[in-house]
Amino acid sequence: RVEVKNISGFRDVEKALNYEIIRQRNQLRRGERIIRETRAWDAASNVTRSLRTKEEEEDYGYIFDTDLPLITLPAEKINGMQKTLPEFAGRKVERYTMEFSIPRDLAVAITSEPEIATMFEEVVKKTGPKLAASFFAGELKKSLNYRNLRLRDTQLQPQHMVSLLKMIEDRSITERAAELMLRDMVVHPHDPAQLMAAKEMGRIDDESQLEKFIEQVMSENYKAVVDYRTGRSEAFDFLVGQVMRKTRGRGDPVVIRKLLQKKLPRE
Repeated sequence: RVEVKNISGFRDVEKALNYEIIRQRNQLRRGERIIRETRAWDAASNVTRSLRTKEEEEDYGYIFDTDLPLITLPAEKINGMQKTLPEFAGRKVERYTMEFSIPRDLAVAITSEPEIATMFEEVVKKTGPKLAASFFAGELKKSLNYRNLRLRDTQLQPQHMVSLLKMIEDRSITERAAELMLRDMVVHPHDPAQLMAAKEMGRIDDESQLEKFIEQVMSENYKAVVDYRTGRSEAFDFLVGQVMRKTRGRGDPVVIRKLLQKKLPRE
């Protein structure tokens, strides 16, 4: 470790650091050992110069405060204290990935806010962990950000999320419709089933009904239709998105993609 003194400003801090990086790198390349020492910054020459070496802590001349006695804690006491500590985010991440078999990035997103992690653990007792993790890390956080809220600022309860996720699982609603409903629920918590009925957000998977929306989208987006037929695959996703918008997120995206592919043969 090298300590540098006689630095008078932030610019000199940067210069001294850059000089030491180069100096120590060159020493290592020559096979020399980096010694513990104090060096002085020479602003005129833009170099550091050795003042004194310090090999052991005793060389620093520490003076112990007699009012602070040494304390030795037995291992049993330390272990007992550790058990009273809350579970830190890093440990939660490891536990979630092992216990729930979810990707690490989702676990990190969920544990970034303690209230979200607490609610998640309540919800996964009654729903599938993978869907819950994806929804908490994605749609819930997006809905809170959309309203510029933290979970602790809302009246949202675990049972609301359980009901919403079960409606996705039994295919009563699409994930997109669930997200749109959640944007309302973080401000005005409602029973998801009642909200779905009031806003007519139930899933549409009837092909004849979806075909009407598809025909409208194709007639309104002729250029995208031509683009897809002539090889631009991204135009297909655009058309799917437009149909989803027409259905207010209620259309089954799998059925929509299947019907669009039938109606749009490639040249």
